[in-house]
Amino acid sequence: MYLIGIDVGTTHTKIGIYRPSGKLISFRKIQTPLKKTETGGELYGDILFSAILDILREFYESSPQLKKEKGYLGVSSLGETVIPVSQEGKTLSPGLIWYDRRTVSIYKRIIEEIGKDYFIERLLKNPGYFYSINKIVWLRDKHPELFNKIRWFLPVSSYIAFSFTHTACIDYSHAVRTMVFDPHTMDWDRRVLEKLNIDPEIFPPLCESGVAIETVPADVKEYLGISGDIVVSSGGHDHLVAALSMGLFEKNILFNSSGTTESIFLGLRREELLKKDVSSFLSYGDITCHTVIDLCTAIASMGTGGIAFEWFIRRILGRDLSYIEDLSYKRNDVFFMPRVLEVHGGSPQSAFLALGMEDDLTSLYSALMESLVFEIFDRTKALHKIEEELPSTMRISGGPSQNSIYNQLKSDLFQKRIEIPKNREATLFGAALLGGIGGGVYKGYREAHEETYEVEEVYYPTDNPYLFEKFERYKEFRKRYSKFLLED
Repeated sequence: MYLIGIDVGTTHTKIGIYRPSGKLISFRKIQTPLKKTETGGELYGDILFSAILDILREFYESSPQLKKEKGYLGVSSLGETVIPVSQEGKTLSPGLIWYDRRTVSIYKRIIEEIGKDYFIERLLKNPGYFYSINKIVWLRDKHPELFNKIRWFLPVSSYIAFSFTHTACIDYSHAVRTMVFDPHTMDWDRRVLEKLNIDPEIFPPLCESGVAIETVPADVKEYLGISGDIVVSSGGHDHLVAALSMGLFEKNILFNSSGTTESIFLGLRREELLKKDVSSFLSYGDITCHTVIDLCTAIASMGTGGIAFEWFIRRILGRDLSYIEDLSYKRNDVFFMPRVLEVHGGSPQSAFLALGMEDDLTSLYSALMESLVFEIFDRTKALHKIEEELPSTMRISGGPSQNSIYNQLKSDLFQKRIEIPKNREATLFGAALLGGIGGGVYKGYREAHEETYEVEEVYYPTDNPYLFEKFERYKEFRKRYSKFLLED
């Protein structure tokens, strides 16, 4: 038997084949079919699914011994993007990418009609223009004829599972990214949907992550050239899928998901969280449903994370990302304001500050790294509003976790032991684990993690007064810089 993980990210889509032990058999990475626009972009689900099928078909052709074995498939994906499908299962249009700003005016209208306080106090959600409901209302208002043909809006992981099985569902970790899900009732909020004149039936049935949906039908098996069954299970939002494979359960670790955006997660039992007054925390952070049933996570995050490295290397330096290996780190007096990508309102307005004649490329790169660490560290302080004592260990996954300097800076500033897993593709492998959990390969979430998690690198905090002193200066520079920003 084997596991198939599919991880659809903003930039890349990854497909991994694993043994239940976690051993990687095959790995492929392709560009996610995203058509970029001035406002953000559109993700083409039908093109994506076709590419996934072709990759799997090539895999089976090169690994004929697995054609008769039973496979277990799970999917993780970016949040907020939803793809509309018809009653017959036809893909009706691409989905707006999560950060597409065409929905800003819709969001402002929703807040005027309902009020921000309702989302915070009742739905435990700090609202934003990027959540799915804004995209749904936008499509209805801009394309009413198309909207009338829609049976379901599917988040991307649900869309891929649906394309394999013709069965639709939405897991809780994606449902909470719609901005119209109530974590108290674990159901849709009828009040908001009625105000917006949206039928809750536009969403597919709710389900847990890691639950078997269906086996792939005969026509898909024929196209793939296999005789063995593939069991498809419900997936989840990429950050929370990674949290599963990294072993984030209740209060045991901090999980730092470092990708396009950057977030730090604290696990909590849902019933415990609902007893807390979290309104002050939601001014700074977010709360979402875990892929592990009955767990939630409190999140401190920033819109600009690893994407800042890509922006700097590709856009500013005009180099391939591999060039990052040639860059070094040095202490400096430069500051970077990490606002390349904004998600909770405001326009992207990044800047390098305090440049001097002695500064060079190394200064800029070093300042970028330091300032990203400063920003996520400062935002993580909000988690103390949820839990006074935070765990002493932080586990990091994502592309930037391959940067040893970045990891050590985090360890020094957070003053925490940092673990980097042997399996660097935590989200991809987490998707595969959900397939195995749904198919009964593992007895449950904890067993899936314990049987497969291995640590490759550990970073310990060092005495670094320079970093703490510069962090205090960073906060002062940020305060002054904010006064000059042109907000939407």
